[in-house]
Amino acid sequence: MADRSITTHSSSGAHYATRLNPDGTLQNWTWSGGHSVGDAGWQMADLFGDGRQVYWTHSSSGAHYATRLNPDGTLQNWTWSGGHGVGDAAGQ
Repeated sequence: MADRSITTHSSSGAHYATRLNPDGTLQNWTWSGGHSVGDAGWQMADLFGDGRQVYWTHSSSGAHYATRLNPDGTLQNWTWSGGHGVGDAAGQ
């Protein structure tokens, strides 16, 4: 089954996620302490190739930020510079 989750965030750094389970139930998560929106876009992506989505944003200065909620409720945050940002064309 394809991932059926919706993730959003506020400018204060609060993040919210909802997942629709195969049995029709919902799971909701709320967490704070993650990165807020950079000025050059954001998306959900499997940046590290481990099959887990992270919230990724970047700024026009070239800085990148990623936040992941772990199964135990803790956060992981990463910051780095260089590389490419979020493109403006839809992927398949």
